[in-house]
Amino acid sequence: MELCEEFFEANSPPADIQSITDGVTEFVREHHINGRRIAMIASGGTTVPVERNTVRFLDNFSSGQRGAASAEYFLAQGYAVIFLHRSSSLKPFQRHCASDNPLDWLSYGGRKLQVDTATSENLEGKLASVLPQYIEVKKNNSLHLVPFTSVFEYFFYLRQISNALKPIEKQALFYLAAAVSDFYIKPSDMPQHKVQSSGELQLKFSHTPKMLLLLTSKWVPKAFVVTFKLETEEPLLIPHAKAALDKYHHQLVVANLLETRRTSVTLVCVENQETVTMKLSTATKVSGICAVRELEDSIVSEIVQKHSFFLA
Repeated sequence: MELCEEFFEANSPPADIQSITDGVTEFVREHHINGRRIAMIASGGTTVPVERNTVRFLDNFSSGQRGAASAEYFLAQGYAVIFLHRSSSLKPFQRHCASDNPLDWLSYGGRKLQVDTATSENLEGKLASVLPQYIEVKKNNSLHLVPFTSVFEYFFYLRQISNALKPIEKQALFYLAAAVSDFYIKPSDMPQHKVQSSGELQLKFSHTPKMLLLLTSKWVPKAFVVTFKLETEEPLLIPHAKAALDKYHHQLVVANLLETRRTSVTLVCVENQETVTMKLSTATKVSGICAVRELEDSIVSEIVQKHSFFLA
């Protein structure tokens, strides 16, 4: 854990850290008073800056789909949600229109903007089941967005959010679905300005400190913590998930393979090392519309049940 503490000592906090802290603290206070459980969902990938005045950075392919979908299902289960997300990744509710260009929804005539009729019918089909929940979430102020870009911002914000949630103890649930960089470049090993393209590029990487043990032992020792394990080799998946539970002393790992992560996951639980495998369900009728139940719906339902047992 010394490396974790050194990380915070060696790096400057983001300029907006106080406003982020104030917003999260007030959100937690409001919903804890109302007796609501709070889920902290981390989603999307972190970047690794190459220069201190950053022009170039290393990234990963995470779109934030799992985190954004899961946030909607936690909200539907009555949780308030702090959504710590990559600034350019998918967001709850907005993800349903992420592939659309809003300008294509509009027509212009008689000096007035109008929603195109054909587009309106298409949007109604897409959003009929989403919009009522979104309106309710806005009304109840039950979703709080905290955007990050770099691995530095992610860890500083995670620490502040954890500090805000620590007083509510077991009522807090951490769902750490973000794709956090395993390696980063220390500011002391970065050039100040843009790396020029005229010569060879040499980068010195360091292992990213494993903050999870600090989170489970000091930041939020009484919270219910869920992490994710992604592998490309099936024989490694469950053993690595169980090893993570043993090492970090948290409650549950969502284990998935790269090739099948959209259609199948295995929940590995600390209690009796139980495993529950979930697969994408077949198509079902929902309000007369043929729809597929998202895998995240099943994942969140199972986790909420386990959180309730944890609270009992």
